[in-house]
Amino acid sequence: MAAVRQRIDLDAAAEELRRRAASWRENGLHVGDLTWADGQTTVHPVTTDRGAVRGDYSVGVAVRRGEREGILVLYGGGWCDLIVWSGRPGDAAVDEVPGWQDWLDLQAFSRVVDRFEALLLE
Repeated sequence: MAAVRQRIDLDAAAEELRRRAASWRENGLHVGDLTWADGQTTVHPVTTDRGAVRGDYSVGVAVRRGEREGILVLYGGGWCDLIVWSGRPGDAAVDEVPGWQDWLDLQAFSRVVDRFEALLLE
């Protein structure tokens, strides 16, 4: 399996998520630990221990507000999985892949995090 070509600094992106987490908590959101995955195997095990990750495959966070829940995962290749669900049966989730067509830099990632936050707070 080919490694993901690193296009974005995942540690800098993680700092952006950490900065936002304090504000999210103040707004009543439950913020999970950052999760990391390496690109060294085909399984991509996920861990909260940055030191245990040998490569830079992804960094992500899960956030809840009441029934509403979201997951944001940034891949080293420069794209994200952004999923937010209202928690109500029958509602479709917002499921987007920002950066897939046009790779993200840190500024563009910050705008994705803005969208993620807005979806969680609506």
